Amino acid sequence: MKKIRQVITSRFFIAGFFIFAEFAQLLTVFVLVNRFSMIMSALSYIFTFCVILYVINRDEIPELKLPWLILFLVLPVISAFIFILFSGTEQTKKLTKAYGEAEKELSRFQELDTSKTPIMESLEKENLDAYLQANYIHRVTGMSCHDSSKSTYYPVGEDFHKALLEALQKAEHFIFMEYFIIGQGVMWDSIHDILLQKVRQLVNCAV
Repeated sequence: MKKIRQVITSRFFIAGFFIFAEFAQLLTVFVLVNRFSMIMSALSYIFTFCVILYVINRDEIPELKLPWLILFLVLPVISAFIFILFSGTEQTKKLTKAYGEAEKELSRFQELDTSKTPIMESLEKENLDAYLQANYIHRVTGMSCHDSSKSTYYPVGEDFHKALLEALQKAEHFIFMEYFIIGQGVMWDSIHDILLQKVRQLVNCAV
């Protein structure tokens, strides 16, 4: 009995027992999965299909939906679980809250109905296509149409760049510029040189 107790309590026996138990557990799971594989496969694809429908009808821009849909085609089941785990991040909640606050702040400047204002009536008579576009933009954004404004259309970027440099050279008091991408190159380097020159001339510059 003493030898049997020593063998049972030895680390090799305990390690072997747990290895055998792990193997038996994996074998049991494999047998169960194999027995109910058709049912589990059907349920998995139904679940994935429901997730795809949710993504398609989700209220967000198509550019954010497309990568998920491609992943669903490559890994139909696993990608659905990945989406559930990582799609609803805390950052998205913060952005949603920030957008809601910004929209609430902008509502003070939005007009309920501008379709019958003198500006819109005049635009309707002069250019029906422009009127329809302005009316659509107002219904979507809440922003009204204004006159006494000036804009210039540049068919190519080179024309805009030339006009921008000329306008920057004429600046005497301040320069405000907003870009979402800035990188070193011919266009930005020429703008940067003028901004440095204007700063030396005590012109307020904000980019």
